[in-house]
Amino acid sequence: CPRTRFVALDVEPAVASDEFFSAENVTAVVMDTEEAAFLAGVLAAEESQTGTVGFIGGMPISSVDRLLAGFAAGALWADPDTIVVVTYLDGDAAAGLGAFDSPERGYAAALDLFRAGADIVFHAAGGSGQGILEAVVDSSTLARPLRFIGVELDARALARRLGCPVVRRYSGGRARH
Repeated sequence: CPRTRFVALDVEPAVASDEFFSAENVTAVVMDTEEAAFLAGVLAAEESQTGTVGFIGGMPISSVDRLLAGFAAGALWADPDTIVVVTYLDGDAAAGLGAFDSPERGYAAALDLFRAGADIVFHAAGGSGQGILEAVVDSSTLARPLRFIGVELDARALARRLGCPVVRRYSGGRARH
């Protein structure tokens, strides 16, 4: 469809050089998601009762790593003594994109972060975030309230007390060539 225009969101320049992404009718756009993640990190550090916050990524790819970098920078800016515990769901290279669609793995990873002392978890794990949210709901108590900050999953309707979303608005991205 040479007359149809396509936008590839969060596709890095190295990937954009791929034959499909470099076609004349395809534009790769990268969002500055680390800026919103920085604010999530500030919120997490200021609200944490344990001084430990967690990050769960689907796999270590640039779009997820930018969220981690922003989150960690924001948390440490707000409170330099904050401990940021990080885990990825991929476990091995063979896991591939399935790391973004495994609520069971998200649930288990969240429990691990809670055991490590985190009381607020920020995730960039796609559909696996549903499992992370369920772990927060199941494990939170009055004595130890746990919170959830998600990306692209507005969980407020599911559990208002848990946290907030980082929602990307695609009106301010930059084309990268």
